[in-house]
Amino acid sequence: MKLPHLRDKQVLAFKLVMECGTVSGAARRMLIAQPGVTRLLKQLEHDLGFHLFERVRGRLIPTPEARLFHREVQRVWTSPNIAPGMKKAAENRL
Repeated sequence: MKLPHLRDKQVLAFKLVMECGTVSGAARRMLIAQPGVTRLLKQLEHDLGFHLFERVRGRLIPTPEARLFHREVQRVWTSPNIAPGMKKAAENRL
């Protein structure tokens, strides 16, 4: 999957929504308001060119594209070759 240039805060928001299952859970972990996470997700969807979640009765359901993207995010996030400051900077925001 070839990815456009993405902002680390957008990717972190996506990763945390996938882990927490909710935007509010991700917002708590990022120490920002829920609308901020929603905005980051919308920006990420725009930058990627596809929807990451379907909204069904107030719940977020990951799309197949989101699942593929999440696998790529996890692969990069756990890679020992990740840019030295990127992971630490993103985690320090928690």
